[in-house]
Amino acid sequence: MVTTADPLAGFNALTTGAGHYEVGTLIYLGAWFANGGVMVDPVSITGLLYEPDGTLSQFSYPATITRIDVGVYRFEWVARKTGDHAYQYHCSGNDFALTVTKDFYVRPTQFTT
Repeated sequence: MVTTADPLAGFNALTTGAGHYEVGTLIYLGAWFANGGVMVDPVSITGLLYEPDGTLSQFSYPATITRIDVGVYRFEWVARKTGDHAYQYHCSGNDFALTVTKDFYVRPTQFTT
């Protein structure tokens, strides 16, 4: 079982979404999955989103995670709370399992709509 995020070591997962955002921003918490340099669809994908106040939200494929293409998935989320956030993707396939964690910061917006 390969449990690494090193693309040269077999299975690889890369998430997007790390960075800084303003309250009210639609954020795409994405991930792509490859095994031996070939894009693959995991058998199971679940995720967790941790908000600054301790709120924990769960997301999963196909209920709330969208498949964009082979090995490319995303969860759409609107930032509503300021502070540090983190999310994890947990995935597994026939010969791999991996957990990837990323964080991002949400700041107050300077504008109102």
